[in-house]
Amino acid sequence: REQQQQQQQQQQQQYSNQQPRPKPLIGDPCFLTPSDLEYLKSQTIVRGSGSSQQTLTNHRQTSPPKMSNDYTYHSHNQLIQIPRNTHLDRLYNIKSLDSSTDNRKPSVPNYQNELILPSNGKIKQATSPAVVTTREKIDGNTKLSLEDFVFALQKVVSQSDPRTMYDHFVKIGEGSTANVYIAIDKHYGTQVAIKQMNITKQQRKELLFNENHKGKFMISVMIMRDYKHPNIVEMYGSYLVDNELWVVMEYLDGGALTNLLVTPTGETQMNEQQIATVCKSVLKALAYLHSNGVIHRDIKSDSILLSTDGFVKLSDFGFCAQVMNEKKAQTIKRKSLVGTPYWMSPEVISRTPYSTEVDIWSLGIMVMEMIDGEPPYFNEQPLTAMRKIRDQPPPKLKNPHKTSSLLQGFLGRCLVRDPSQRATAIDLLDHPFLRHAGNPSCLQTLLSEQTIAKGNLYVS
Repeated sequence: REQQQQQQQQQQQQYSNQQPRPKPLIGDPCFLTPSDLEYLKSQTIVRGSGSSQQTLTNHRQTSPPKMSNDYTYHSHNQLIQIPRNTHLDRLYNIKSLDSSTDNRKPSVPNYQNELILPSNGKIKQATSPAVVTTREKIDGNTKLSLEDFVFALQKVVSQSDPRTMYDHFVKIGEGSTANVYIAIDKHYGTQVAIKQMNITKQQRKELLFNENHKGKFMISVMIMRDYKHPNIVEMYGSYLVDNELWVVMEYLDGGALTNLLVTPTGETQMNEQQIATVCKSVLKALAYLHSNGVIHRDIKSDSILLSTDGFVKLSDFGFCAQVMNEKKAQTIKRKSLVGTPYWMSPEVISRTPYSTEVDIWSLGIMVMEMIDGEPPYFNEQPLTAMRKIRDQPPPKLKNPHKTSSLLQGFLGRCLVRDPSQRATAIDLLDHPFLRHAGNPSCLQTLLSEQTIAKGNLYVS
């Protein structure tokens, strides 16, 4: 326990020095508030060391880091119950998992045998979705009130009080609508990550509900509970506390991929074996999700977490969507403007119907992050970058001569403007570039003490 507390103290100190990251955008342009537009027009972004001239280009400024208090424990005393709204009962038929089931115990995946995708591309279907069935249609054109949102959440979260189950809360990340803490599970003595989302600050709450392949509505953030995979961060439970949704999940002590892209002096440091290793793990997760009709919609280095052993997992499912009907015979296209500007695909920005192909474009941009240290147009303001992505040919590497033809070919299969010509996750898993992928241990050299738990972990 003392060792865990010392580690938490180091993580808290590193968090206090972190730099701001671009926040995801959710909603159509016509629904953007003046404050949203002001953010997009004036947002300044910094990556890497503040002293590195490479990271301080046009329109970039260094923001003073938010200094937090000395290492402290956060405790809460009373669970405030949100009253049941009987008026809304007529709207909902609820199917939920048994809340008495203890999902807090961390599972230990067996990584000794590498996960191999079946040759026919068929992957086992996930079961027991956390769903909310409603007689009234919820879609991108329906405004969902806070009252409706809270009522729906009450039906799928555990009724237990998480403040009696976890202690020693230490903040390690902060986003526009959520904070992330490390805490210790009192029963098992293990560390967990707890994402605390302020539900009153969620943009367009109706977009956080998704119709699944059975015609029922699920809450996007619950996707981790229902889709189990060795390369997806495991969710242990969810709770409503005051006006916050708490999501308890697996803690990965290696931090986000973002922290491994460049050295403290701003130099890129990932070699092609390491890039292939990350891509292979992410593609396994995407192949699994896409086969179940789920798109992630926010693939970027911030959404990729690592353990100190070098295992790679996909996180941040707050913006995922279901895109397959009950018989898996027809794809349901989406049109919502969702994601983080620099990683968005052209079809998302232009608001043309899209499906799983958007994740492959974003993966390509993430590959460019690993090569160049940042995504294309990162020195541009978000709206300018979005216009360039929408109107111009696919972006190019800064120094393509430094990369192999195999890596360039892999990237070229991702960054295709026509979604119908873009590779699928299963296609890319067979690409020759991924034959260079190594064991997780090849990523351990990047995971020094300076990078552990640094950055916006688990935060959207």
